[in-house]
Amino acid sequence: MSEIVGDLVTLPVDFKPVDAGQCGVVASGVESLAVNNDRRKHMKAMVDLFSTDYGLFSVGVLAFIIVMAVWFYRFFNRKMLESEAQQRR
Repeated sequence: MSEIVGDLVTLPVDFKPVDAGQCGVVASGVESLAVNNDRRKHMKAMVDLFSTDYGLFSVGVLAFIIVMAVWFYRFFNRKMLESEAQQRR
């Protein structure tokens, strides 16, 4: 363990400083781990969406909302055209 003596910190004997040449390698390794972790999270979300009861219910609700939006669009559009045709008579 490190020890604090006044303003100084003594480091353990097995401490190995990283030279400047290794910084890019370490940073790219950390970056690639972060990208892989993000992909895993997204894939887990997709797996949960299509394989769990709450995921399938969410897909069903989204599909229902889309179908309902299309139905409302066609319904109101038809009513507006009928009303316009009646006013022309």
